[in-house]
Amino acid sequence: MDKRTALIIVDVQNDFCKGGSLAVNEANDIIPLINRLRESPIFHKVILTRDWHPQTHGSFAANNPGQKLFTLFKLPDTGVDQMMWPTHCVQGTTGAKFHPELIVRSSDTIVSKGTYERIDSYSGFGSYPEVTDLERILRESQIERVYCVGLAYDYCVGSTAVDAAARNFETFLIRDATRSVSTESEQTMTARLNSVGVKIIHSEQLNIPSLKRGDSRSQYSPPIQNPVRKISAQVDEDERCFCIGGESTNNYDPYDHLPVSKEEDTEREGEFSAVGW
Repeated sequence: MDKRTALIIVDVQNDFCKGGSLAVNEANDIIPLINRLRESPIFHKVILTRDWHPQTHGSFAANNPGQKLFTLFKLPDTGVDQMMWPTHCVQGTTGAKFHPELIVRSSDTIVSKGTYERIDSYSGFGSYPEVTDLERILRESQIERVYCVGLAYDYCVGSTAVDAAARNFETFLIRDATRSVSTESEQTMTARLNSVGVKIIHSEQLNIPSLKRGDSRSQYSPPIQNPVRKISAQVDEDERCFCIGGESTNNYDPYDHLPVSKEEDTEREGEFSAVGW
């Protein structure tokens, strides 16, 4: 019997795509391929992860006065060397939505990460002390094999794959269905992936008929040197928050109509129910 298999689509959110506050080079190019992959019958379950940060998140340079973007800063309360990022994927904002061209179905399950103010979880499994429900969802679904795609290879996709392998899931990373932030961090991540036995493959190796069409594949090219552009560092947050009843809220969840982990469902008890955006 074939192993039950899941596709983990990592952080294909507006802020990581073209025009976003933390856009990854060529991010939009992978979306058509991911959409074709997710329709394949080889996947018994599709899970989408998302950065879901509070406005006060410790990784935002704006919350650490005097700190420069894209530099390491030791957080005084945790002692962690934290990369200073532009404000991105704030709960309830347009930047935190999945890209509109990404197919999201009612059968999908969404896992939020980076919800702790002082913890920057790159992995879909979380970073201690944040633990997401991703492992529980995979175990309960009797998943044995996972394929990881999305954004970005050298941060969240790679970290999710490393943690999946560490939890004894047979783990693949589909290289042409992801993109990197920089060449240097890409090389570092590749070494990490190889060290834990993650299999890095090309989508054509899956022998999915729809992926053999000439116009259906994402053509991977190596990332440019230092592609991160220091733009949109200062964003008018009032414009990026949804307004309901005249008041802006960061508690608005545009994915209330989709399955979420039990933990997230419990957190939303008592909050208003949102119709899909």
